[in-house]
Amino acid sequence: MSLQLIADKLDRLTWRRRPMGVDERQVWHVIERLDEMYRQLYREQEIRYEALLAQARGKAGGGR
Repeated sequence: MSLQLIADKLDRLTWRRRPMGVDERQVWHVIERLDEMYRQLYREQEIRYEALLAQARGKAGGGR
């Protein structure tokens, strides 16, 4: 998952039209899906940074 993947998905997004605007159910579905994608990306980045931090701490502690 990446921000570019999310941006590409938004670029390809088309809305179903209704007489008074867009389909509200579709809008909520898109919002929920984007929220899931951002949360997944955040978790992946958090895991990556925690691993890098642990690795850096291991190197700093190994020199003593």
